[in-house]
Amino acid sequence: MNEEPRRHPRELPPQIAKRQAGAFNTKQALSAGMSRNQVAHRISTGAWQRVAGSALRHRDDPVTPWMLAFAAHLTWPDAVLCGPNVAALHELPVPGLNLVHVIPPVQTNPMHRMVLHQVKLGPEECRTWRGIKMTRCGRGILDALVMLPEREAQSLFVWARTRDKL
Repeated sequence: MNEEPRRHPRELPPQIAKRQAGAFNTKQALSAGMSRNQVAHRISTGAWQRVAGSALRHRDDPVTPWMLAFAAHLTWPDAVLCGPNVAALHELPVPGLNLVHVIPPVQTNPMHRMVLHQVKLGPEECRTWRGIKMTRCGRGILDALVMLPEREAQSLFVWARTRDKL
């Protein structure tokens, strides 16, 4: 029995992107039945855009803290999300977040919008949330205070301190 090939509406990302806050990668698009040429065409026309690392998004999907977290996970599944990204996932005010701060398990080269940190973490400092490895909230806030520009760090400190987050 000959099945008709799967047809994808123009520009739409693979279905799995819905479970990953809009983020997906080339491998997932290929697994969903798209050809390399279709993926390349969507990227070259701007229908799909790079989020961070190897992750993509549809141009109309807003970049959110969760999309950035999934971008990190799709790029380096064993990396630990840290700093401002963890603070933002806990709905702390981190304005203009468009970089992804991660602690990779091994030394590696940076990728698009990925900021690498070399930090030793104890198991009690990490957790997994929605399948993504990250530092615990308190550690994330403290790291964010060091990583952010001074003015943003001061604002975050006051916000977190007045709400007993530190």
